[in-house]
Amino acid sequence: MTTSRRDRRILGGLVAAELRVGTIGVTDPRAQRVLVVAVEVLGSLRERFKAAIDAEDEADVLAELAGAARRDALDDLRGMFRRLYAGMTAGVQLASVRGEDAASVRSLRAYLSGVTPSAIDDAGAGMVLETVASALVFFDAFIPTDHVDTPALRAEAEAVLARAEEAVGEAGAAEGVLITARTALFEMRRGVQRDYRAARELVGAALRLDDDPDRMDGFLPPFERLRRGTWRRPVDAPGAPRGVEED
Repeated sequence: MTTSRRDRRILGGLVAAELRVGTIGVTDPRAQRVLVVAVEVLGSLRERFKAAIDAEDEADVLAELAGAARRDALDDLRGMFRRLYAGMTAGVQLASVRGEDAASVRSLRAYLSGVTPSAIDDAGAGMVLETVASALVFFDAFIPTDHVDTPALRAEAEAVLARAEEAVGEAGAAEGVLITARTALFEMRRGVQRDYRAARELVGAALRLDDDPDRMDGFLPPFERLRRGTWRRPVDAPGAPRGVEED
């Protein structure tokens, strides 16, 4: 999860800033109108930043769940490959006992000598899917039908393979959504600084119109204080809210 405590601190600072600016009392009508705009800017900023944080959090959870489902499906597929491999190995052994040495048996023996179940234990999704799909081709063509219930085992293997393919696809899609959400949050972090500074300029202009610019930091401290979480510290600016202790 890329949403940090810093993001949450900044969001909390934006909530407090919006409330504080809304309590500023000014007498100049122009200053009052400017403060209304400043509150709107802060409110919009808070909503958009919270939406970006929530979207990243949700995408991260969904990607984690999809990734877990993918791991489980691939583990099931690896287990299925062991069963297919064991069946084909038994088929070759049975052919040897019967003295069969047809081209199909030799091909199956050559295939089995080039792959083992352990080869895909740590392999990636693509390799596991490809290996099992290839195994099904040999399984269909060469395993003796009198050794195992070939149709039933093949149907089960197909179902496990289909579930794994679906899980891999869903996990990939969830990771794509997460990347998009993280990118949006990254860009939103930039926007927060820009729009917060714009709101500070508006508040500063309103206070200057009211001939009281010294109250600025008490209501809307510099952005770095939001980033560090020190916006809760009591301030000494005249007219500023009092009695809020720092975490």
